[in-house]
Amino acid sequence: MSDDNYRPLSDDEMADFFSGFIELIDIPEALYSAETEEPFRNCIKCKCDLFDDVEYSISKHFEEGVDGKAQIFLEYALCKKCHEGLGIKTSEESLKNIEALYDEVLGKELHNSTFSIFPEEEDLPEYLDHCYITCQKIDKTKAYSVIGQFKGDKLMMPSVMSFSVEARMKIAEVLSQETKEEMDKMYDIIDLPPSVGKAINVSDLLGIV
Repeated sequence: MSDDNYRPLSDDEMADFFSGFIELIDIPEALYSAETEEPFRNCIKCKCDLFDDVEYSISKHFEEGVDGKAQIFLEYALCKKCHEGLGIKTSEESLKNIEALYDEVLGKELHNSTFSIFPEEEDLPEYLDHCYITCQKIDKTKAYSVIGQFKGDKLMMPSVMSFSVEARMKIAEVLSQETKEEMDKMYDIIDLPPSVGKAINVSDLLGIV
């Protein structure tokens, strides 16, 4: 084929292409709301019904507990429309640094041996129990985070990722001050309870909110 006939894929075409790698599976209890012990049903900002075929993300952040087990201190679901409406911008410097960080990890033997390239439902425990950056088993007595993408009442594999406190620090370190200030706005925008907002060390969560 001649290069003259080449054209880049549109956003819709890219989405269709990558949709072939996505498997929709039942939401595991590990990603339920700790408060209700059931799946998240509403966006924290617009309160829409997430099970109405809505695309959304869930973020769960844990802190070191006093009883030998990490305790949830921040969790929320945010629909795709509201996330896009936040208008949080990532600087070019941060994008390059994040890409370089992931290049150090993705495709390497350790990462490929920890995480399946084309994961299925039976591979979910590896994604929940191992840090996506360090590939080490998550120490669930210490701080860590879990994030994932969902559609309605299903989890979109392989979007779920866990991050150890060491990985959270690595991500925060590569972000520019400009990006940190942008992401720092998020907690005000999504109207978190004041008691939760005051407890957050935003720099620990930057890049994975």
